[in-house]
Amino acid sequence: KLSGPIIIGQVGQFGSGRADSGRGGALGAVALGASAFGNSVFAIFFVFGLGLLSPLSALFAHSAGEGTYPHGGKLLQHGLLVALVISVMMILILYASLPLLPHLGQTPEILQTGTSFFKIIMWSIVPSMIYQTYKQFTDGIGRTKIGMVVMLIGVVVNVPANYILIHGLYGFPRLGLNGSATATLIVRILMAAALVAYVHLHPQFHHYMKEKWTHRFDHYLIKSVLRLGIPNGFTFLF
Repeated sequence: KLSGPIIIGQVGQFGSGRADSGRGGALGAVALGASAFGNSVFAIFFVFGLGLLSPLSALFAHSAGEGTYPHGGKLLQHGLLVALVISVMMILILYASLPLLPHLGQTPEILQTGTSFFKIIMWSIVPSMIYQTYKQFTDGIGRTKIGMVVMLIGVVVNVPANYILIHGLYGFPRLGLNGSATATLIVRILMAAALVAYVHLHPQFHHYMKEKWTHRFDHYLIKSVLRLGIPNGFTFLF
């Protein structure tokens, strides 16, 4: 009951990347290689972020088990802060890594196309980490189907969105492989927005949100999240 939706949701995290590669293949060998190249570099940081935020579910579960619901809401706020800061840091590292891409053994055609793809897809790390923070919250308190449903809808929507923006249908510009990256970025933003809206607006979560969110943060909570998350992030990589 609980594990099934979590597993499906985790597998779905990589579904959009598969859609990118699939549509890239339809554009030819260079586009396929470029999308695989861009996604491979991006995936290193994406997977680390997933691992870093995964321990949040255990902290949310502990809060729910003790009945300290306002503390769960406070933990969500701090988890979101960590996710945003880590996302910004990863984007800066991704941009700083651009000069290193020519040394990864790709042909000039794949490198040029893949770099353009990479510059777009890297921005999706921000909505992905926001979505993951809220998914850990809903999973941790036992509402595992919510994140799964949002993820599956996102994967389904991403396929036609890729096709439309790649080929320039229905009045949209023809973007080629960059359309695939743009579609994935838009879908991940919508997924994060949908999950955030659901959690903050649905009555079943109101008892977690009783305390007003402020700019004052508990350094102990932040350290707890990082102490558990950083080693787990590296574990996910290896």
